[in-house]
Amino acid sequence: MLRVRPRAAKRMKKATDSGMIALVIGIVVLLAFSLMIVLFVFPDDKKTGARSDDNTEVALLESESLMAESGEENAPDIEAAGTRSGKKDIQRVKPIRYYDVYIACGGEEDVTYLFKGLKEIEFEEDENGLVSVSGNKIKGVKKGETELTVRTSTIDIKLSVLVTDAISKRGDDFDYTKPFLKPGLFTKEDNDLLDEILKSRVNRAGYMSRAGVVEAARFLTLEFPYRIGYFNENGRLANPPKVDGEGRYYHKGLYLHSSRFETLDEQYIMYGPNPWGYTIYSDVVEYDQVNGLDCSGFVAWAMVQAGYDPGDMGAGIAPGREDFTDLGEKEHLTDELLDKLKVGDLLSGDGATTNAYDGGHIAILIGIKDSYYYVAETLWGTPRTAEGLVAMKYTPEELEYYFYWWIPMDEYYREDGNLTDFWN
Repeated sequence: MLRVRPRAAKRMKKATDSGMIALVIGIVVLLAFSLMIVLFVFPDDKKTGARSDDNTEVALLESESLMAESGEENAPDIEAAGTRSGKKDIQRVKPIRYYDVYIACGGEEDVTYLFKGLKEIEFEEDENGLVSVSGNKIKGVKKGETELTVRTSTIDIKLSVLVTDAISKRGDDFDYTKPFLKPGLFTKEDNDLLDEILKSRVNRAGYMSRAGVVEAARFLTLEFPYRIGYFNENGRLANPPKVDGEGRYYHKGLYLHSSRFETLDEQYIMYGPNPWGYTIYSDVVEYDQVNGLDCSGFVAWAMVQAGYDPGDMGAGIAPGREDFTDLGEKEHLTDELLDKLKVGDLLSGDGATTNAYDGGHIAILIGIKDSYYYVAETLWGTPRTAEGLVAMKYTPEELEYYFYWWIPMDEYYREDGNLTDFWN
């Protein structure tokens, strides 16, 4: 009989115990790893769910393949968890788009442009009573901020609507009772809000487009509640040849508060800075004037808002110097050409009593309706009843009398954008 020595027996027992421990540890590790794989491949519905608007817990179900089959983008199908029958109901969660809308008290905003290509459009009622809806038009009933939800067949649209007295309702004609801008009427926050509204108008019409320029011109003449005065610029007609913020403003937004001084180029400041509505000395007339825009300053400002950079141009016609009449192939305005006029085109005359060949005045056509032509322009020292920045209404005969040159602008703008012949 084989006998094992006590010391050897102890070594064998110790080895056997170590092997058993290693085996147990291996089994535990294997089980833990298998459990991790199960949890990863088959996650619990409630832990991975996202909440829908009605608080139903949902999980995405093959959204990409379902979208491909339906042909609808950004509209994934999801399945609701925890149904009584044990079966899972397929439910569609629509993507949401968000937009800011600004409306004057008593004014209207046509938001048809938001629904291009969409069907089954349905507005939910405004519970706050700040706006009313007719068709695709939203009317500002009273001042305040509210949210509107618009349902369509494929997406939902959330409109953050601000009804404000910071802007005026656009009438069919220019409001000649509009007061001239005075100092100290606007805070930085007021200026910021107006800049946001202006930006939204331009973007709606089309940035870098003819319509964008037109919307900027319409905004300052029709929606801004004060009239910008005419200022004889300290620039082209004086020295130095270019001045910023004195009859011209080469930047995005309105120049209503001292916070905008930081936008100015210091090398082009002559007697300022002072915002629109404040007094600055004019070298041209050699006395103090209320700061604003001259005719070419306004045209340049409108173009800058839409993304164009015309530079330091004058009204013209100036031999040896580029001006606004050089932006298109100008033609003498006659009866035969009236039908070719397009909103956004430029018009040039002398700005006073005759349609002088030499020009000296520049304006933007911002509306055509019922055989009338609406022209945004800054006027000063004329026998006409209007001064400052206005939107003048002309008959065909009056238009030909006051403007000698028509400057078509298709080549300059390149794109029309969401262009309309009239604003209402």
